[in-house]
Amino acid sequence: MTKTMTFQAALSNGKTTLPDGTTVQVRRGDTRQGRVYVSAVAEFNVLEDLTNRLRRPHKAWRPMVLAALEQIGIMPTRMYWSQYAGCSCPCSPGFRLDCTETEYYAFWIHLNNAPTVDETKSGREL
Repeated sequence: MTKTMTFQAALSNGKTTLPDGTTVQVRRGDTRQGRVYVSAVAEFNVLEDLTNRLRRPHKAWRPMVLAALEQIGIMPTRMYWSQYAGCSCPCSPGFRLDCTETEYYAFWIHLNNAPTVDETKSGREL
């Protein structure tokens, strides 16, 4: 399995900031299929996270995430949203990747100026 130099650099640094300000963090994962978790807020807010977890604008995030992955040399053959990406409950949604380069890796991508909520979906009341 050969990885590109930029992916190797992202792995060795742990965290890479791309020219557009997007931050990509790479860690060894515990599942064979690669995962991408996305953050679009500057500061984590637990109430926002809990109430809007099922309202993530993954369709808007998809091209931004693909562009960020491409910049570190990852070109998945398939990438799809899963509410259950990180767990058997809907607590950690994210994208699942079909790509041999990303087996056993998890990516945390922070998108700048990206939407945080899909307003067409109803939220949860706390």
